[in-house]
Amino acid sequence: MTSGSPAPGSRRVTAEHVGQRVTVRHLVDDPDRGTVATDVVGRLLALDRDVLIVVDRNRQLTSVSPSAVIASRVVPPHPRLPAEPELPTREQPLERDAARVLVVDPDWRVLLVRFEPEPGRRVWSAPGGGLHPGENHVQAARRELVEELGLEVTPGPWIWSRDEVFSFRGV
Repeated sequence: MTSGSPAPGSRRVTAEHVGQRVTVRHLVDDPDRGTVATDVVGRLLALDRDVLIVVDRNRQLTSVSPSAVIASRVVPPHPRLPAEPELPTREQPLERDAARVLVVDPDWRVLLVRFEPEPGRRVWSAPGGGLHPGENHVQAARRELVEELGLEVTPGPWIWSRDEVFSFRGV
């Protein structure tokens, strides 16, 4: 074994495992319990020094900071459950429903959130994100407002729909 190589039998997930099914145990901040460990199992979509992205069989994306990872490994397909989506391409993107919220103040100023999907690239977007299993768009919008902005409000009427294909962290 050379210096810096993994221990025998170790299968820590690396960028070479993009496209494979993985399990990742990582730390998250829980408002009720403090910092806790949780697991995500799914297809590894991206991994670099800033983020690890996994999609589960419900098309739910999980972004994890590599510094929060406790353990990770490649795992075989589940014998009875459906497989996670394949690695998306521009021709066959990962389809997922999302809810974005147009937040305006009394002076008609629009609130935007700045994302940095990759180093050197900034994107401004309305608050929101992907629907969780069983959620409708209004429920997702309400949850995202709490998660991203700490706002506990009921969203107004649905005003716009669109389909968009875009790249996020190379995916």
